[in-house]
Amino acid sequence: TALTTFLLTSSTTSKSNDVVRNVADVVYDADYSRKINLNSYNAIENYSIDDIVLPYINIDSEDADKANLEIKTMFDGLVEIYKTNLEDKTMWISAKYFTYESGLKNSEDRFASVIIIKTIGGITLPVSEYKSYSFNLTTKKNLSMGDVINVFKATLDSEVDMKTKIKDMIISYENKVLENNTNLSVEEKTNLVNTAISSFEQLYDTNKLPIFLDNAGQLNIVVKIYSENKTDNITLQYK
Repeated sequence: TALTTFLLTSSTTSKSNDVVRNVADVVYDADYSRKINLNSYNAIENYSIDDIVLPYINIDSEDADKANLEIKTMFDGLVEIYKTNLEDKTMWISAKYFTYESGLKNSEDRFASVIIIKTIGGITLPVSEYKSYSFNLTTKKNLSMGDVINVFKATLDSEVDMKTKIKDMIISYENKVLENNTNLSVEEKTNLVNTAISSFEQLYDTNKLPIFLDNAGQLNIVVKIYSENKTDNITLQYK
């Protein structure tokens, strides 16, 4: 099946060479064409192609070009799923994004974070996936997960082992989720905590953990939290 055609508005085609200082000027809804027969369908409730909203990053850099290509590929995949569900109506999809802009202590740079949440549901419980981009608005570079952590660590008054710190945060959160559950044995609860830690470590060790700086410059980490019957994506703020 052919992919949908990528159309840009005039504003997305002329990128500025100036230093970017405002995330709202450079991250906004992408204007993609949608070659579909119906704009909405009913699967449990009404769903629309307009439920798929992804960002365009209008920054003049190779990193932004790469990010936009990844986002466009995500969009194409979601539209193909949407087209399939025009026929069988067994699934639903949505995609949305959030942006944050922050400055940090001891740095003149400003940072823009883009968090994309893609959700697919249907007969089973909805499954969400998170993708994050973090741009230094001065250098126009997209920071890796490790880069974001190092930038944030530079604002702290003492050295911190971030991997251990995040693991402790996950364990604490998991324990609160599970503490009042009387259906699970101690061993079962321990297994769920270990599953959450394993999921985190796999993403952290491959530099793929969704992570971002919020408007206050605080580090936020998206992790999977496991309970008796479901898995949730939770955003934990560094404290």
